[in-house]
Amino acid sequence: MIPEQPCATPNGALNHAGFVAGDIVLVAAGRYTNTQEENAVVWLAQDAYLSGGWDATFTEQNGTSFLDIQNGWSSVHVLSGVVASMDRFSMRSGSGLQQNIHTADPRTLPLIPPDDRSFGPHQDAGSLVSNNGTFTLTNSHIAGLFGGFGLWNEGTFFLGDSTVEGIYPAGVLNLEAGELTLYRSQVQNNFGICAGINNEGKLVLIASTVSHNSTRYGGYGGGIRNRGSAFLVNSTISDNST
Repeated sequence: MIPEQPCATPNGALNHAGFVAGDIVLVAAGRYTNTQEENAVVWLAQDAYLSGGWDATFTEQNGTSFLDIQNGWSSVHVLSGVVASMDRFSMRSGSGLQQNIHTADPRTLPLIPPDDRSFGPHQDAGSLVSNNGTFTLTNSHIAGLFGGFGLWNEGTFFLGDSTVEGIYPAGVLNLEAGELTLYRSQVQNNFGICAGINNEGKLVLIASTVSHNSTRYGGYGGGIRNRGSAFLVNSTISDNST
């Protein structure tokens, strides 16, 4: 669809009259914020494949596309029933304290004890990536959010060659209905109640690392808090603290 019909934002392409479910959307390198009613920088209501990091002429993929939620709800939200993939993106929050989290060791940041809102459902707390469908995310960076989750999953989620870091109060929340696979990925330097991964569903780690996550304020499960099923293959859980 792009570059033949270029749009200013990912949502602009997804909402374009010419978009057909299953289309490939090329996204230029740069910073994108939410300007749509959907309250997510990328709102996936139809099957799609988004490829980020392209130059202005869409001839070379040599950069990264940044999705900044600012004070919104999500960088990416995948609706139930949707099958979608994204590659070469960076999801983050660029407002207030969030802007500093991914530029410093989060374990050393002075924190004010959060109120209950920080630990509520994702609709209240916010999440950088929120999935209710079938979603694949590769070669991406999820970082820098205070009062939410890096990944919030209640569907089927594959994360490959990616990093989740600098999130409070949990890097990853996989709910009871969720099936989450991490492949050659890292969950690191997150901090809070369930600092690294809070798993209530099915979790599979393949050649992945969960490290240097730290709980705060009487939390539990510095690395992985597992209340579902977890399978580890050639993976490392190390240097986490409670």
